[in-house]
Amino acid sequence: MENLILQNNGLIVKVHFKSSPENESELTYPEKDFSFEKEALKAQIHDEVLVCFESSKGDGFIKSDLASLKEELVYNKLNKLILNKSLDPNEIYVIIPPCLTFSNIEISKEEALEIRKLGYAPCCKGTSGKLYLDFLLLNVMQLLKVGIPFKNIKTVNIDTFENDEIFYSKKRGDEKYNLVEIF
Repeated sequence: MENLILQNNGLIVKVHFKSSPENESELTYPEKDFSFEKEALKAQIHDEVLVCFESSKGDGFIKSDLASLKEELVYNKLNKLILNKSLDPNEIYVIIPPCLTFSNIEISKEEALEIRKLGYAPCCKGTSGKLYLDFLLLNVMQLLKVGIPFKNIKTVNIDTFENDEIFYSKKRGDEKYNLVEIF
């Protein structure tokens, strides 16, 4: 198998195994993270959460990483898009492809307090005297907060760090990215 194909309603996401884009001109950059032409969008990821979505008016994606945590990037970007483009959250379908899972994102007590202040306490998990962030859950909670029904959200329980035979991971020191196509 050379790639992972995920589908939710009419949204299809293809994650290429250990495959980087041939050149950067193949990529769709954040300034064009939503397409009304229903054209295929391409993104590159390491370990961050890539929220891929479709609506009756077009497809899009939002890259979410730890740096964007305090901004509630997924919530704010989708909320703005819903308001500006008159989208119905009940008609938005989401796929979140492989990313880091909580066991690989250690956080400090201060970071955990900040996350809890934002209203995402269930995303902070402790074990063996260490605190971890369930970043996937945090992004799902932001999708729910914007009004997207849980039944419209699909995730996979595949960790980019732990699956070195099929995914590149920045946490492991890989410099290459994984190519994701959104149809």
